[in-house]
Amino acid sequence: MNDNKSGRICRKYYIPIATRRALDQKDGKLPLNVPLIRLAEMYLTRAEASYHTTGDALGDINIIRARVKLDPKTGISGPTLLKQIYKERRLELAFEGLRLFDIRREKDPTTGKRVIEGLMGPNGTFVQYNLNSTDPYETTNLREAQDKGINFNPAKNLLWPIPQLEIDLSGGLIKQNPGY
Repeated sequence: MNDNKSGRICRKYYIPIATRRALDQKDGKLPLNVPLIRLAEMYLTRAEASYHTTGDALGDINIIRARVKLDPKTGISGPTLLKQIYKERRLELAFEGLRLFDIRREKDPTTGKRVIEGLMGPNGTFVQYNLNSTDPYETTNLREAQDKGINFNPAKNLLWPIPQLEIDLSGGLIKQNPGY
């Protein structure tokens, strides 16, 4: 944005002055590293892929556990191994903003249903917790409904609507997802 009085470009930097590095470029962008994906996430993604292809994922889980000096897991296979991968992912990537995507993607290995189906809906554990909670923050928070998520319908809410423009451009080859 140009300053009308002096013709200078005004910039706001959201990094404290003491921690700023010199600008290498004159375009106003700070040359800071932004982590896009962590190595631990790569190992856990590979572990999940290995589980679904070869069934052997303990090596990748144990690499993650060794980094934080935890005992290695041994002798785990089948659905228990997949649950362990999900647990390691939940613990390792906590507070990084990925949990909702995992909840939508992951399936319970024993029932075959998506994890989000057990949390949302009229009998979902997330909804039941909120409805029966005695936590003052939950009961006095007027910004969010106590029964948030009660109307979750897996037949509809696990799919996004396809934009009408895309359906029109396909000449009718693409059909709208059910429920929309």
